[in-house]
Amino acid sequence: MRAFGDMLRVFAAGADPARDEAIAELLAKDVNPVLGAAFDATEPATVLGHEVRVVSRGALVALKFHAAVSPTRRIEDRYQDVADIGRIIARGFEPADQATAERIAGLSYPGASADLATLLNDLRNGRPVKL
Repeated sequence: MRAFGDMLRVFAAGADPARDEAIAELLAKDVNPVLGAAFDATEPATVLGHEVRVVSRGALVALKFHAAVSPTRRIEDRYQDVADIGRIIARGFEPADQATAERIAGLSYPGASADLATLLNDLRNGRPVKL
């Protein structure tokens, strides 16, 4: 495990943090308002036989959007975030999920809720998206 700013990255045993990808990234919920709001929008789930709490679909889309619009994130990762959003909404994304996503994303910057709504509409309708 290694600290990178506000994040702890977890590496597989024997991995070289300078060369290998992390297997998990841990963040405190108060790093930014989007993370805090997402942390408050969780639901129960069973993961590998353990009862845990995971962020809701709406919160996950908001987190992915927040990452996708980050000017410090690598462009290939930003495109992957958009692709992930597309896959999430294709598998089922109700109006309540969208309301949650827009509310949380709105904490990113002024106008973020509207930008997310546009992105979701473009993805649903097969139109090119802008970051």
